[in-house]
Formats: sequence, C-alpha cells, structure tokens
Amino acid sequence: TRDHPQESTHPNMQVCLLRSHQAWFLRNFLRHVTIPHIMRLLVLPMLRKFSADFLLGVDREGIILASLLASRLSATYAFISFEIMFAAETSLTYKAPEIEACRDIQFALIQDPLRGERLMKENRISEERLLFAPVAGHGVMEGRHGLLRQKLGIPETIRIALSIGSTQNWTLVPEILETTRDWPRDWCLVIHHRYGITENLKQRAEEMGVGNIYFSSEGHIPAKDLGGLLGDADVGLGFYKATFEGPFTGNNLKYLGFASGKISTYLQYGVPVLCNDIGPYSDAIIENGAGYRVSEVSEISKMLAHIPPLSPEIIGRCRSFFAEQLDSTITIPPVATRIMDAATRRD
Repeated sequence: TRDHPQESTHPNMQVCLLRSHQAWFLRNFLRHVTIPHIMRLLVLPMLRKFSADFLLGVDREGIILASLLASRLSATYAFISFEIMFAAETSLTYKAPEIEACRDIQFALIQDPLRGERLMKENRISEERLLFAPVAGHGVMEGRHGLLRQKLGIPETIRIALSIGSTQNWTLVPEILETTRDWPRDWCLVIHHRYGITENLKQRAEEMGVGNIYFSSEGHIPAKDLGGLLGDADVGLGFYKATFEGPFTGNNLKYLGFASGKISTYLQYGVPVLCNDIGPYSDAIIENGAGYRVSEVSEISKMLAHIPPLSPEIIGRCRSFFAEQLDSTITIPPVATRIMDAATRRD
C-alpha cells in the first residue's frame, strides 16, 4: 500500500492502489501508447480482477481504463471530466483513445455548460449525454474561529486574505505575494498549499522583508478539519490565469467555468471570494453579492482597502449562493439516479 491524500467519504468505499512501479508504468504507458488493441493486451493483465455493475472513469486515463474494463466485465460505464485535454495542446493521436473510450459512455459529468460545450467538441460527445455538477462539497459548513490565528500568531486586529490549494504560476499566487508590500496595514496574506510545498515562496517572502505573509505548513487537511483553516478568513483568494505552459494550464483554465474547488470551498464556509475575471464564476460571485473582483493583481491592495468588515449579511450571501447553485446535495442525486438506471440495465 501507499499513502494518498484522498479520503474515503463513505463506509462502503474502498481505496485500492497499484504498486508504485505499476502506477508509474501504467501512467506513462497510457500517455504514450495510443493504440487501443495494444492497450487492452498489456493493461488489462495489470488490473486486479473484480466484478462491477458500473464503472466511472475520471479524466483521460480513467475513461480509457473504464472502457477497457467494461468490455471485460460486460458492464456499463460513464465519464467524469475534471480536466479537459484539448487536441490543439496535445495532439489528435493523443486524443484518439480518449475519444474512442467515450463512444459508449452512459453519460459525461462536467461542471457547467461552458465546459460542457468544449467537452462535446473535444471528445465528440452528444449534448444529451451531458450532466452538470460544479466542483463542490456537501452542505453549508461552519468555520472554527480563532484556530488559524492561534497557530500562526496573527492578531485579531489583522484581517486575513487566505489562499488555499496550489501555488503554481497559474494561480497567480507568486504575483499576489509581490503585491503585499502595498497592502493596507490591517491585512495579511495566509498561504496554505494543499501538500505543504511552499519553500520557494517562503524564501521570497524572507527576501522581501515584509511582515504580513504567513504560511500554513500542515499540508493536506481532512475535509472535516477545514473549518479550522477557513474560520478566520476575511476573504478567500480565487485567482486563475491560463499560462499555456502545458495541457492542464491552457484552454483547460481559459474555460474554467465552475471547476474551481477552492472557490466553492470558500463559499461553503461563508467566506467571500476575491478573484480576477475568470468568466461565469466571477460573474456569479458578483451577481450574488458573494465577493469582489479585480482586473489585475496590482488592484488587490486598493480593493482590500475598500472591503467592509465581515458581516452576517455577506456570510449569508456566500452560503446561500453555495446552497442554491453549487452544493453537491442538489447536483449529485440526478447523477446517482443515472448510475442506478445504467447499472440495472447492464447486459
């Protein structure tokens, strides 16, 4: 067995991991070998034998595996798309096995119509097979006030702009860090990397010599403990930029839609969002009075100076937006129904 940062969220859920060398081989094999017959010949013997009524394939490698296993098990299967791979950024050859694997899917789960339109084109999926569910958790949650401040030594008089998740260039976190010199005196930046990888940013913060940057070093936090991280945040930073440095950070981010897990998490805990112009999500945040938007990172300092103190009213607007439009409590039941219908119709 190996450690992994995901949690079993149901008592009937079991996580089975490949051995490290098997996972490495399979990952690279699926990226570079694009002939379905060869995939079937070499991949299937590696996979543990089991029975299943229905299979869910996540992203490119997952749907390819699901299609291979479905033929062996005589099971139906479906596609969950979190990352859209664009042929223009990979190749038609690279896309071919993914497109073939999607040919017999029962449905494709995608975050919103904007991303659905792109997925239809890239994977040649018909519109009637699309189901929509934003990346979001289950139920409105309460934060735990005081814990983050206590751990990092942040006074109550200092307001917190929290950044969670990745800190890669496409999140604009490195650029945001550079703006902290100009931030109002009563604001600080707290950075929580999902895996605790912040050494380069820590070094840069030390070089800058500012005292308003803090780093959470806990790494992966179980979902049940997120309240301790979010309970003291005055705003949550949700910035994205398509850098086109690779297939995950090009059009996949340009057409972000409602695929941001960190933005939905902020709103789930009643934390207003400060973001850049990221399309439908930032439009919805403004329309629902659940946060603030800037055009450029350089405008953050000025915006912070005008953000009013956190109030029950804006906390309520954030939670209402989440509960009414994002909550998996309302988006997943239709998906579960489709799965049950498909599973009972298996040959």
